[in-house]
Amino acid sequence: MSWYGMMVQHMLPCHIETSKVDDEYFKDLWLERRVWKIMDDCAKKFMRKKAVKLGTNIRSRLATKYVYKSLNSCAKYTLLDLDKWEAFDLEKKSPF
Repeated sequence: MSWYGMMVQHMLPCHIETSKVDDEYFKDLWLERRVWKIMDDCAKKFMRKKAVKLGTNIRSRLATKYVYKSLNSCAKYTLLDLDKWEAFDLEKKSPF
């Protein structure tokens, strides 16, 4: 996984649908651009789009590998908060 993918996994909450994540998370993620030495905001829209795609992929992978098999991913993904995991688990098992 890329450095950016790891940052998205670390910073974006898994219990909130990626398209509904508050702008504050993306602002914090964008502040990490200093690693790439990007000085202007030209790439901001692209990086947000990439973060949404990565976040969606992470949520999908968690659902496929853990939720649908009734497993808990907190042992492998130590950055996941148990309360947030339970909220995500309930959301994915909900019929609506």
